Amino acid sequence: MIYVLYLFLDRRKEMGAEDGGTAATSSPFSSMVLEYEEAESLLSREDPPETPYESKYRAREKLKSLLERCADHPAGDALAVNLLARLGAVDHEVEELSCSQEDLERALKAADGSEADGRFVMPVLVCLNQVLSAMPR
Repeated sequence: MIYVLYLFLDRRKEMGAEDGGTAATSSPFSSMVLEYEEAESLLSREDPPETPYESKYRAREKLKSLLERCADHPAGDALAVNLLARLGAVDHEVEELSCSQEDLERALKAADGSEADGRFVMPVLVCLNQVLSAMPR
């Protein structure tokens, strides 16, 4: 989900990048980028069999925290859809299917009518892929 990082950084002019980009890296949104990177790092870990989903649960909490904070971001609507799609995928991985369905439906509802906006294409595809993979064959 590198695209989410792009959304965090895409609005550097609104965050003061006219000084060559240093204001963007010291903005309040730079902490969001770091938190997202930490969540993705946690999701790529292999947990021991005794605690098979520990890192995924920690990553999910970080993603939820980001979701709560993204409303203040200039690209907040697109970030929310991307984060909800990612949360839905994580919920599916940890076998919490009702939470997955809820997050995916929220993402699709938030993206409804915005399909022509390129920022919404990937999360909508992620949602649809998760829904299709959860269907019985």
